[in-house]
Amino acid sequence: SNSLQLESLNYSQNEIDLSAMGDFSSLVLIEGSGNAEALFSDQRIQSDSFEILPRQENAFFYDNAVLSFNNTRLEGDKIEVNRSNIRVTSREKIDYCSLAIELAEDSTSAKQSPAFSRHIYIQSKAIDLTKTLSGYDFIFQDEVFYKSLSFRLFSNWLFVQTLESFLEDTETRIQELAYSEAKGSVYMEHVNYQVGAESMKHFPLENRLELTGLVDFKSDLASIESDRLQIEESLIQAFKIENRVQVNLPYSDLFSFDMGIESVSSVDSESTESNESTLASSVILADEVVLSSVEDGYDCYFSKSVSLNRANFNMLSDKLKINWVRSDELLSGFKVNDLIAEQSVQLSQNHFYATSDTVHMPSDSDTIELIGNAQMTDQKGSVSGERIVFNRSNQQTSIFGSKESGQRAKVQFDLFER
Repeated sequence: SNSLQLESLNYSQNEIDLSAMGDFSSLVLIEGSGNAEALFSDQRIQSDSFEILPRQENAFFYDNAVLSFNNTRLEGDKIEVNRSNIRVTSREKIDYCSLAIELAEDSTSAKQSPAFSRHIYIQSKAIDLTKTLSGYDFIFQDEVFYKSLSFRLFSNWLFVQTLESFLEDTETRIQELAYSEAKGSVYMEHVNYQVGAESMKHFPLENRLELTGLVDFKSDLASIESDRLQIEESLIQAFKIENRVQVNLPYSDLFSFDMGIESVSSVDSESTESNESTLASSVILADEVVLSSVEDGYDCYFSKSVSLNRANFNMLSDKLKINWVRSDELLSGFKVNDLIAEQSVQLSQNHFYATSDTVHMPSDSDTIELIGNAQMTDQKGSVSGERIVFNRSNQQTSIFGSKESGQRAKVQFDLFER
């Protein structure tokens, strides 16, 4: 530093005795100011001024304080060092303290999950860090902001754990993010989605994210409300704890018994926006939901007490799979390519009601295919058989029996119904 002041205990009867100045245990206070710099093991601290209290094993560094080690840098208004941990704080209601970790391209995290881990920046009102056997533990409190190349995170509290390792073929030590946990009004903006929750756990080396408590997830295809949600690579899973998972999906005219009831114009039509915005989106409730990103869209899987609703169309089943593909024809950017519902399937809309073991609704044929113990009722009567194919465009029905099961095709006309 530019200036240094020492205060030492005087054990001598003489008023002035400097013989004990060489004994560090006799020092009560060490103060310095002006380009101050201190080294603690591998840690380097810089500040405008400092106070060291040897007998209390405490040190304080004030104004423009910077702590650096390996590839890690912390900044704040004050840094407090004691035997067990280090605390970085900021001015009240004005500044923030921050952590920055730069990772080289050949580090373990950069190889396994480069988008999450190559560069990390976190700021808050206070930071506590503790040295562990394998790295460091950091705790961030109040107004936390966490940024990486692929996401931004906001929360009230954040815990971060790093692992110490070596750059390949070198003796250079680095810190790599191994785990983080956020609590209190958690909100993440990812390059592919936005999600809010009460708490979040992030496993960057596995590229896995777990969220719990009032989870609200939004992507280009769907919005999901659930008690628990997990994101791993291209897989999104939502689970019921107390409340069923709710998924909002874009409009699709596939969810209807009558193709003539509604239609959406192509994107070249001036009425596209008004038409699609006035038609209801599709809402699905289930106990478990899986969204898998595929090359041209999403495969969506729903299981356990599945309910699909769009306007007055309703479908109940135990299992449901919907394949969505990207489309320039609709403002939502997606359309249903294929739908398969299984186990105790029920369909209803206005005067239509149908049940079967399996339902298949391909987008290229405008048909609803009921397979296994199929039954369908409309205002004209009812039909049953092993398989029923209903054409939604011309409202024609084909009924098939089965030699294997012995089930015959049956038609009942309600002649006196109007």
